[in-house]
Amino acid sequence: MHLSTIRYIVTIASFGSFTKAAEALFITQPALSQAVRRYEEELHTPIFIRTRSGLELTEAGKIIVEDGKRILELEAGIERKLSEFIQAQALTISFGAAATYLTFFLTKLLSRFRECQPTARIHIRDGYSRELCSLLLDGSLDFALICEPIPPELTAIPVFQEEVFLAAAPSHPLPTLQKGPFDGYPVADLAKCRDESFIGYQNGRRIQQILLDETHAAGFDPHISTTCFNTETANSMVYHNMGIAIIPAVAAKLCNSERQRSTTGCARAA
Repeated sequence: MHLSTIRYIVTIASFGSFTKAAEALFITQPALSQAVRRYEEELHTPIFIRTRSGLELTEAGKIIVEDGKRILELEAGIERKLSEFIQAQALTISFGAAATYLTFFLTKLLSRFRECQPTARIHIRDGYSRELCSLLLDGSLDFALICEPIPPELTAIPVFQEEVFLAAAPSHPLPTLQKGPFDGYPVADLAKCRDESFIGYQNGRRIQQILLDETHAAGFDPHISTTCFNTETANSMVYHNMGIAIIPAVAAKLCNSERQRSTTGCARAA
């Protein structure tokens, strides 16, 4: 007996009709009838009989259907376990990046990766560099797009250099030096900003360290009147004239055109 024959007989018994069973099995009714007839000839006993009330199983047929259901359930269980095993063996990649970099860079790269690895499962985790470094170190992530400095325990490949900007409100008389190389933004004279109120970032953010490094290089400690966590919030506060701030180029690019005009290039590439 073939497994397909068991499936035919169980399906016929379930529907009580050769015609309906054939439709469910996607075969013709004559082909289904011939398959059952051949098996009946092998057994030398009928499986179905026709009565006035419809199609009924013989005693032999009842045995076949009862045990056949268990066989089909076993087959389904084997297929399910194999499917789960194959999925577990599929390529799984975990990426991490700050939300802005996910939007601006990583999603484009991942779409190309998907073209090369259509069956791969991709897990994305957003977070900031310090948190993502910890996730890399404990094995929760395979790769992450993070800012320098890189812990010595991690292997890093430079992907791109990003400009940082000194952002000020549109009405702010920010001193500038010259036309800059980054999309025509002017270069800011940071040394003349020692009396300004800065919007800073919480400790641990790499962008906060850049702010401190740049202001110290310009010869002063910044007066930080407001602190926040992400660069999008800082950029919004700048626009509403709550102070000036250092923001990465990606944050300037992602804001609307009106707010982009409030951003002035800073004379440093990070």
